[in-house]
Amino acid sequence: MSWNIFSNRIPGYQAIAARLNLSFLEEDQERSLLNDHRGFKLFQRGGGKKIKYILYGNTTLSEAFQAFLYQFTISTGKSAHTYRQHVYSVMLTQRLPSFTLRPENLFHRIGKWFGLKDINFNDYPEFSNAYLLKATREDEVRSIFNDQILGFLSYEKGWWIECNGSRIIYFKHGKSMDEEMVEPFIQVATSMHSLLVGKKPIEDLTNISR
Repeated sequence: MSWNIFSNRIPGYQAIAARLNLSFLEEDQERSLLNDHRGFKLFQRGGGKKIKYILYGNTTLSEAFQAFLYQFTISTGKSAHTYRQHVYSVMLTQRLPSFTLRPENLFHRIGKWFGLKDINFNDYPEFSNAYLLKATREDEVRSIFNDQILGFLSYEKGWWIECNGSRIIYFKHGKSMDEEMVEPFIQVATSMHSLLVGKKPIEDLTNISR
């Protein structure tokens, strides 16, 4: 099953929550979750912003997390397009250095000739070729991008990660998904977070509790 940006089908999130022993909230009616994320670049585009179909609980690292569908609309004056994006977000129990990671494209490679900064790792050329990693405190970010997460991202392409120090989000840009993909999305994002913070990978989602 491939990622599906065009799906208008509402997944059975309540059933997913029951299977994974998570809590479920249909919509962020008070906009508190949206306010928690307004500093992230992903949440600064467009208007008509909504967060819904929220699955939430605690990771085995005792960090609160939410997996949800984020929706926003970009209008050009003549037309408008609504984007839907699944996001995995973790409230950190220990602060991490702020950074942004995104897939590297041709324009980024050209930009490097004009001084665009990118943190590379010589021992992981696949990672460095696939991703653009930016941070103010390079040494601190290098210390958390350990062999495990670098190896994982060398083969798992297309992820965006942004950390503001106290919260971190994971997503694949422009990717919403059908019900069958929500659980794998949570599993991969949870394991990736576990690798990044230097803990044992989470292999069994039944360990995730409310």
